[in-house]
Amino acid sequence: MDYAIKHVATERELDDALAFDKKVFGHPSERHSSEYSREKWLERMRSVYNDLMLYAESGGEIVGIVFGRIENGRGVTVGPVAVDGRYRKHGIARH
Repeated sequence: MDYAIKHVATERELDDALAFDKKVFGHPSERHSSEYSREKWLERMRSVYNDLMLYAESGGEIVGIVFGRIENGRGVTVGPVAVDGRYRKHGIARH
């Protein structure tokens, strides 16, 4: 299984990762808060802490994501974690 883990670094990558999140999870109400909005993730991308925003890519397609928020520069709250069903059991989430 060939894949790469990458940091979300551009708005395009963020939009692709958020589209994957929507594809996997739909619209859970608990994640509709402003803390999980696109604008908030953009703000975090540009912050000094540069929150944990990773995706796994295989063949130009996003096949996994993990997003986390750095809280006051000291702790991390893990948000969505998902791997496409076709790519599970290959260690992507662990990696």
